[in-house]
Amino acid sequence: MHIALFGATGRTGSRVLALALQRGWTVTALVRNPQKLTVTHERLTVITGELSDEDAVRRSLTQVEAAVIA
Repeated sequence: MHIALFGATGRTGSRVLALALQRGWTVTALVRNPQKLTVTHERLTVITGELSDEDAVRRSLTQVEAAVIA
C-alpha cells in the first residue's frame, strides 16, 4: 500500500505515519516544516509544501493508492 499523508507532523498524523510504516506501507508525506518530523524511514518520502500549493499536492499524490488527511 502506498499512501499520501497530509498532516504527518501533527498529533493524529504522526500516529498514522508510525502505524503505516509499521504495517509496511510506503508513505509520501506533505509537510510544511520537515524539521518537525521525528521519523526517518526508507519507505517515507517527504515533500515540503502546503495544501494550498497545487504542485506540492500533485507531487504528493503521484502513484498513491489512498490519501489521508490527518
